[in-house]
Amino acid sequence: MNEDLDNNNCFYFSLSIAFRSVNRVMEHTLKKVGLTPVQFLALKGLYDRDGMTIKELSEMLVQDSTSITRLVDRLEKAGLVIRKTDSNDKRSINVFLSEKAKSYAPKAKKIWRRVNRLLERNFQEQDLIGFFNVMEKMRGLSYLKENANKKIGEFDGRN
Repeated sequence: MNEDLDNNNCFYFSLSIAFRSVNRVMEHTLKKVGLTPVQFLALKGLYDRDGMTIKELSEMLVQDSTSITRLVDRLEKAGLVIRKTDSNDKRSINVFLSEKAKSYAPKAKKIWRRVNRLLERNFQEQDLIGFFNVMEKMRGLSYLKENANKKIGEFDGRN
């Protein structure tokens, strides 16, 4: 790829702008139900697998445990989740959906489908398949975190 990166062919810039655009749609949509995008994603994760630990939520959302603990605090205060000490490991806390959150499930699924349709409507099926393949590869880029503190020249093997 061209060494003289402008914003249109800079991987990070393009990804960041795309994320912000999509996130803006989610913020607007979720404001109507009083949730933020990350709260919605946490609830979506719990709809799929209720009883996750803080650590599991942290890994799923790719956020540190402290941020997830604050997120769970807010969801608990809103009456959407309940914390319970793990019966097998007293050091571990499991997070469960409250009855209130469970009653939101149909509405949450409707929002999820509507936003997905809105985002997908301008793409051909082959574009979406390619997109999801790239996203899957990106989730597997653990070397990015491991090398985040290296100088740029050390990171890519160039001086």
